[in-house]
Amino acid sequence: MTAALLVATSVAALLGASQGPAQSGLDVADASRSDSTRVTAPKAPRPIAVATAVAATRVDPAAASAASATPAVQATSAVPLPNPPVWSLPTPTVPIPVAADWPTELLGDFRADSIVVEKGERRLTLYYRGFAVRKYRIALGRNPVGDKVGIGDFKTPEGVYYIIGRNPASKFYKSLEISYPDSAHEERAWKLGTSPGGNIMIHGLPPHQAKLGSAHTLTDWTEGCIAVTNTEIDEMWRAVEMGAVINIRP
Repeated sequence: MTAALLVATSVAALLGASQGPAQSGLDVADASRSDSTRVTAPKAPRPIAVATAVAATRVDPAAASAASATPAVQATSAVPLPNPPVWSLPTPTVPIPVAADWPTELLGDFRADSIVVEKGERRLTLYYRGFAVRKYRIALGRNPVGDKVGIGDFKTPEGVYYIIGRNPASKFYKSLEISYPDSAHEERAWKLGTSPGGNIMIHGLPPHQAKLGSAHTLTDWTEGCIAVTNTEIDEMWRAVEMGAVINIRP
């Protein structure tokens, strides 16, 4: 056999060998090229065996028993309602205070069965059944610090008293009388050889001061009484019950 024939036979043998993996690689490379003109016959998908691995877990018999006893809850997309529903709760008919100085007040007509005076804050608060219904800025006696001891000391008394009178023709417009002195103040004044004083009122403004309005509270000017504006005493006149408790605090 000549050398040329041997070379030709070797080339033919190489060309006839299996080209499976290499041809597959060429198909992928050519398919990704936009200018590829290679046409390949579609190949049937080869079945792929998928092995499913199950993780081994330890099961607590008690937990398994509890889980089997719990009924399955059906999944739902509905929004759960509050328990109990908010709209079934009772609605208060008067404001409920959350702090001693709660600012909200009832509007319009109202009633008051008790009064709290805070001398240091220059504040008078009306209450009805335990709820604050109105607050006022007040003026006190010209010597406001401390409890009243005797007549002429210009102090506003401290303690628990009652509203015992109403004067629609007061020289201070209108007034509500406070039940001072009580027995404790009378006894102390007697021991000191003096009079405890009296005629302690919640009142409005005299005619020559009426135009001041709320500006009267810029100073303490009474002889021991508690002063508000004429508009405010009108409001209190309608609201405060006879016998209402008044607690005057330092």
